[in-house]
Amino acid sequence: MKERVKRVALLIKEVVAEIILKEISDPNLGFVTVTGVEMGRDLKKTTIYFTVLGDERKMKQTETILNRAKGFIRHTLSQKITLRFIPELDFKIDQLALQERKVGKILDDLKDKD
Repeated sequence: MKERVKRVALLIKEVVAEIILKEISDPNLGFVTVTGVEMGRDLKKTTIYFTVLGDERKMKQTETILNRAKGFIRHTLSQKITLRFIPELDFKIDQLALQERKVGKILDDLKDKD
């Protein structure tokens, strides 16, 4: 069962990333990278983690846009993949990527002081 969940999560990650890139035309949407997908064991709920070029404000704005568009994304997903049930989608900022950026900035600042 776990292997199936992983395969479905990987497929959803790839297809959702393509949908965001090619089919959402909001000018306020940043350059989005889908970094991960977490699925429930029953395949009915999916959390999609992403990161965006820009500051935290841009990330929050992108999170709002993606969550507003999740109905469209889910509908488009249902046309591109064949599953008995298309899961509910929830978009969240990848906190690990955000922390990595902060650490990188701190290291850059320290390097500049030398």
